Amino acid sequence: MTITVGSLSRLQKVSQRGADLVFSFESSDLVMTPLLPNVIRHTWVPTHWRLYTEPVRAAHAVARRYWPAGPSPALREVPGKVCIEVGDFLIEATREPFHLRYCTADGRPVLEEIEQGGLSWSYWDYSLRYMLSSEDHFYGMGQADQLSGPIDLDHRGQTREVWNQHSPPAVTIFPSLLSLRGYALLIDNPCRAVWDLGYSDRQSFSYQARGGGLQYYIVLGPDMARLLQTMLELTGYPPLPPRWVFGLLQSRYGYRSRQELETIAQSFRTRQLPCDALILDVFWFREMGDLAFDPQKWPDAREMIARLKQQGFRTVVIEEPYLTQQSSNYPEALSRGYLARRYDGSPYTFDFWPGECGLFDFSNPAAREWWTGKHRSLFEIGIDGWWTDLNEPAKHFQDMAHHAGPAAAVHNLTGFWMQQSVYDAHQQYAPNQRIFILSRAAFPGSQRYGAALWSGDVDKTFASLRKQVAIGLSVGLTGIPLWGSDIGGFGFGGECTGELYARWFQFAVFCPLCRPHGDQKELREPWQFGAEIEAICRKYLQMRYRLLPYIYNAAHDACTTGIPIMRPLVLEYPGDPQVLNLADEYLFGPEILVAPILDEGAVERSVYLPQGNWIDYWSEEIHAGPKHITTRAELSKLPLFVRQGAIIPMGPDLQYSSQHPLDPLTLEIYRGADNSLTLYEDDGESNAYQNGDYAETRFDLTHNDRELICHLGQTKGNFRDYPPERTIILNIHQQPQVAAVTCNAEPVPMKTAETMGQARTGWHWSHHNRLLSIKLSPANTARTVRVV
Repeated sequence: MTITVGSLSRLQKVSQRGADLVFSFESSDLVMTPLLPNVIRHTWVPTHWRLYTEPVRAAHAVARRYWPAGPSPALREVPGKVCIEVGDFLIEATREPFHLRYCTADGRPVLEEIEQGGLSWSYWDYSLRYMLSSEDHFYGMGQADQLSGPIDLDHRGQTREVWNQHSPPAVTIFPSLLSLRGYALLIDNPCRAVWDLGYSDRQSFSYQARGGGLQYYIVLGPDMARLLQTMLELTGYPPLPPRWVFGLLQSRYGYRSRQELETIAQSFRTRQLPCDALILDVFWFREMGDLAFDPQKWPDAREMIARLKQQGFRTVVIEEPYLTQQSSNYPEALSRGYLARRYDGSPYTFDFWPGECGLFDFSNPAAREWWTGKHRSLFEIGIDGWWTDLNEPAKHFQDMAHHAGPAAAVHNLTGFWMQQSVYDAHQQYAPNQRIFILSRAAFPGSQRYGAALWSGDVDKTFASLRKQVAIGLSVGLTGIPLWGSDIGGFGFGGECTGELYARWFQFAVFCPLCRPHGDQKELREPWQFGAEIEAICRKYLQMRYRLLPYIYNAAHDACTTGIPIMRPLVLEYPGDPQVLNLADEYLFGPEILVAPILDEGAVERSVYLPQGNWIDYWSEEIHAGPKHITTRAELSKLPLFVRQGAIIPMGPDLQYSSQHPLDPLTLEIYRGADNSLTLYEDDGESNAYQNGDYAETRFDLTHNDRELICHLGQTKGNFRDYPPERTIILNIHQQPQVAAVTCNAEPVPMKTAETMGQARTGWHWSHHNRLLSIKLSPANTARTVRVV
């Protein structure tokens, strides 16, 4: 139980100091700094009694150090209160007992501290406490998991501990949240903390931290989309990942030799199973911490990586923040003081599964620079991606001393600093190569270093599969666009059956990352489960690879707007009470609703369809929402629904993402509602897009009583290898009888199904499924297609 020692109780005065508003109390100041019209930074500055808190140092989560002049506040005194108008905020500060009430500029209440003790402290910690409104529903917050029971999408009524850990399962809770009421909170403090979101007291919610400086940000927004964008303004935009990341990332614990890896690669190509990357677990090095291939098991690694790349495979390697005493890097790291130590300065070693270890001290900037340098040789031999594992850190002793302070102060930042070190290596040794880091722990801002998350060593059970949906959706609402889970589960909980693998695989195909992985005895290649399961995996892999233009477009949106690739329905339908805590279906990109099968033996499930018309992807039956339906789903079928009016860009069949250019470009058009699509394209490999080397093409779909009109805009921009001309195919679903098709007022010739394939241009309508296919000859000009 926390004993409150002090709180901000009586406001003495409010003064302006440059851009800051200073609220002065007997023993401390609270400084408000308007940064943007919808963002105010709050800094608590104890002036006399400091207890165990530290002064606010450089921010970690927030990327920007310098801000242009923010909006100017206007103060107005009323009896017992100070009213402040600044940007999008109207703030009421009650003098005694002091508490703050935040409203929108038009006076709508959004967030209010409890009447007394909104900011309070004890000998060991401090807390923020706010009134809990019926409109409050809390989202994001990172990656929550638990050993038993379901995971909620809405965190209301829960407690969440801000402490990276892997029991298992993996838990990475952020000191940030979004509320459906129209605000976001970000506390830029890495120390251990607890969110109590109405669990202990149904009238309030709180954040309580054990030490550290108190600097927090309150963000206003009319919807979650605006909040997500603003949070990226604060914590940093993620770089656009390479396109190969959205292919299959095949992994296992682990491939033990070059011969085994090359055999796996050949099997993928022989079996016509698309795959883009092979991920190497701990058997690629001799000792943990070496950061070098074991030449006995992996002879001529450079040549192997080059050969795999010629076949369309990228190589990703694991690294951890531990060095065994037998590691070739251990003596130097120890002598330089780059390992965590005891408080008397002596080495701190401990027994861990790879052997007697030391923990690398990523809190030391010089150590991070040294770690960065150890990647040079790996870039030189062609490594494409990085897997930073165990970086909670998984084994961390609280009596360890670090360069930046005690273990409790640096624990939650270890993964963040490790990601920064790998990112810096990219900047130094491969500045034009896009970054991909798969990580098990993170902190707000990790996304700006190219970090992705996965859910760790999860159980291989249907109960675990069910939890992955809420986990992935929450990570997306935290600002990290790339997330995945171990297809089939890692290694606990029983046998990974063919049914479980197939259902997990179907789900993962419609996640940002698609990665099979399992423990040492858990084989996770699709053919390990028999011909039926292999065929199901092939079917969905081929679908994912054809959807790469759609997925890549959604990834670009995520990296520029914060709208995640994998989207909870509450993001788009916040006024629908049915979706506030809906955690077993979601939108993949803007147009596809995914309802994975999450129960063993299930051959049907209930699906909630929100407002609008939704088309069953398989049968093309139209359903008018909002309503629940029951849909059949035998083992080979994943329930999918497409929004009416959708324009879905698709590419050719591929065995790896860069096998062919995007030619032809197929637009799957689900007629019935007007819509538009801006297709983003770049080379998918380099950072040239940051200098403007990309192309965008807008497509507009309109209807009236007589005709359907599809306008294909002129492509704007260019990039390396952009096709100067390409064929475009329009597949228009739900199309009634066709009389004629024109392109720029010129007739398009009608073809038979047999002659369409060889024709440069033409159209064919199928009476059987009411599908109109229109093929347009290669060109790169604006065109208007009319169907009557």
